[in-house]
Amino acid sequence: MGLFDLFIKKAQPIPNTIDKSMDMHLKEAEVDVVAIVKNSHVMYINEHLDRLFRNSSRGKFDGRVVKFNFKGMEDSSSIDIFVAFDDQDAFTMFTLNMGRGERFNYVSQALMTYFNEIGIASSIFASNTQYATQQEYAYKLFKEESGYYMINNGGDKTYTIDWNGVTAG
Repeated sequence: MGLFDLFIKKAQPIPNTIDKSMDMHLKEAEVDVVAIVKNSHVMYINEHLDRLFRNSSRGKFDGRVVKFNFKGMEDSSSIDIFVAFDDQDAFTMFTLNMGRGERFNYVSQALMTYFNEIGIASSIFASNTQYATQQEYAYKLFKEESGYYMINNGGDKTYTIDWNGVTAG
């Protein structure tokens, strides 16, 4: 270790303490966590979502995905949680424009409660940071060999998520 190493803050890898084999289905909120990305680092991909694609021969989910972004106000961290809503929920929120804000607030709270219950909240969120929340919607979800592909309704914004990373287009 050189003298300057004491003064240079080195980037530390983000520990992934989320069990990759876990199926994050929030039964009470009736949603599924598709993926969790913290500061562009993929922490979790739900590999148990085959049930969402059962009725599709094209590998397309009939519901929609919403990206919940939690932006750290003190530490400027960015946590993206991609959440799948079934087709009935998506129709009500995005086609009929009914109850979207209330539903998003409920799901945000349900995510926090769920993460605390299963003991991973501290792996995702800093306890001494407040977070501003935004939602980005609605994305169609497609299953790929190694992960998921999402595209918005306008076709101008995409995400590809696999264990190698997340790519936004």
